Amino acid sequence: MGDHRLKLTVDNRFALLDEDLFNLRWPAVAVDGEPAIPAGALVGLLSRLTERPFQREPASGPVHVPEDGGIAPDPWEGDPGQSVADSLFGPTEEVEREIPGRPVRRIVIDAGHGARDPGATGPGGVREKDITLQVAKRLRRHLLKDNTFDVVLTREKDTFLGPDERAAIANGANGDLLLSIHANASFAVDARGFEVYCIGAEGPPPEPALGDDAEFAKWEDVQRVHRDRSGEAARHIQLALAERLRILNRGVNRAAIRLLRSADLPAVLVEIGFITNPREEALLEDRAFQERVARALAEGIEDYARAAQEGAAW
Repeated sequence: MGDHRLKLTVDNRFALLDEDLFNLRWPAVAVDGEPAIPAGALVGLLSRLTERPFQREPASGPVHVPEDGGIAPDPWEGDPGQSVADSLFGPTEEVEREIPGRPVRRIVIDAGHGARDPGATGPGGVREKDITLQVAKRLRRHLLKDNTFDVVLTREKDTFLGPDERAAIANGANGDLLLSIHANASFAVDARGFEVYCIGAEGPPPEPALGDDAEFAKWEDVQRVHRDRSGEAARHIQLALAERLRILNRGVNRAAIRLLRSADLPAVLVEIGFITNPREEALLEDRAFQERVARALAEGIEDYARAAQEGAAW
């Protein structure tokens, strides 16, 4: 497997693996005051390092390793009302900027995961890849109703696309906004609510965020020029979701998610609920709830489009 370097930040699910950002899927936890890998992230990490598919047997319980192994023996049991990741860029700050007016016409909708990548799976067997596609198609119908928007879907069936392929579709479509739809996951079964992600406000994260000796890959992405609009879109979508869904609002977070930082247009990722929470898994599978999500996303996009056209301050 060779030697690898992993840099963690407590309460952050994004880590630096060698020179690449890696999504642990669960935030790092603190063990004796030091950041450690949550048990839920171990399978994905081992699969990445060895290029072999690992699976965790649900009945096997926590993963135990030697104390100096740097792996937390128990799943994260954080407050479900607390944002799971303030992001590599720290807490969101309210900064008002003037954004020149620009029409928002073409919306690229990305249904997360697909095919051999099912995403997270709930305790009842509901798969993230199915929910995201169903919501994406419902959202498309809402956006096309009044002929206000053009809509492009990154996938319309159960197909696999990597983050770079999804970004390439959005970039090639000359879109005005990319919205990626996901469902959240946690070993804390009571973790709940929705949250919205956009790219960080200040470019690449500083070295102290993951350790003084961290070495970052070249920041070659173009997303920084769209960060203000991404933040504004995230805010409008968050407000619309909060009004319609009536589930816990986990806020807007900033993170260097690969899809977002590879997109040459304003881009937002939404986690519409925790598929690992039995109650929210049932909601996510419910057609009426999916319709509420789609309607809320459409309203948030419409509000953002109006604000962008007027050159709103954010």
